[in-house]
Amino acid sequence: MKRTNLLHMLILRQWWGTNGWVPKEGELGCLMSHVRTWRKMIHENISSALIMESDVDWDMRIKDSMVGLGEGVKAIADWPFEPPQKSQDPKHPRNFGKEMQTHSPYGDKWDLVWMGHCGSSADGNGRIFAWNDTSAPDEGHAWSFAERPGEGHRPPGSRIVFQMRKTVCTTAYMISNQGAHKFEKVFREANSPIDLKIWSDCEHNPELSCLGVWPQIISMAESKTNIKHSEGGQAFGHEVTEEKVVAGNGIQISARINADEGLALQGPDHWKAEWTNGVKTKEILQEHDDSKDQSDKKDQNENKGQ
Repeated sequence: MKRTNLLHMLILRQWWGTNGWVPKEGELGCLMSHVRTWRKMIHENISSALIMESDVDWDMRIKDSMVGLGEGVKAIADWPFEPPQKSQDPKHPRNFGKEMQTHSPYGDKWDLVWMGHCGSSADGNGRIFAWNDTSAPDEGHAWSFAERPGEGHRPPGSRIVFQMRKTVCTTAYMISNQGAHKFEKVFREANSPIDLKIWSDCEHNPELSCLGVWPQIISMAESKTNIKHSEGGQAFGHEVTEEKVVAGNGIQISARINADEGLALQGPDHWKAEWTNGVKTKEILQEHDDSKDQSDKKDQNENKGQ
């Protein structure tokens, strides 16, 4: 037996349980690469990490987005805040500066922040933090092939942080050292694709603090490196055969495009935008026209039947 096949069987025996699900090689390799990264964080005592897939993209204004994300994560995960500390300065009896003091710009009490995904839900009783973000796409350009928060959850021109549910695709996520310890432990009995396992554990394990972001700060770009998702008729399930630099889904000023065209270092006045908020793209207009044509044909067929 080839060594690769033997290794595959041994990993399956160790990592997958009783539901009969057999992973594809790409899914297995994906999961193991994440778990090995968590173990590296544990062994080397790395405080936190941002784990991304190879085909990601983000907006050129990501620095401002990350500042807002940090405030949002602290507001959700660190709540309730520590009570104000008494100050030694009689002129300032309450030292408010220590109320939200943390070691990280994202706070200290979160395990995982899912900032790049293919869909997430904010439904439930959890708190939601919104911040103004000029790079946030409107709902017409925000991208998801699965769940997305309802329109009432997000004010126009903003992003939100929330206690995530029904999140899919490990496009990009931040994980803390304490989160790495927790997930490495629960994944010893994994029996589903990595994103579905994280989704399930984040929803049902009260010891985990998992937050989502909408719209995504980091998004996937279709490329030859994507794992092919053909089940369920998902919108991006086609196979990409031509290597071409494209913008990430829902990204307005693409880092990929601007780097490829030599514009990234020339400043905001020279950056290329993929679309304008409030203005429908050709793809959205075409999709609307196709849907209208199908609706008209259906009405015509119904009228003929009468």
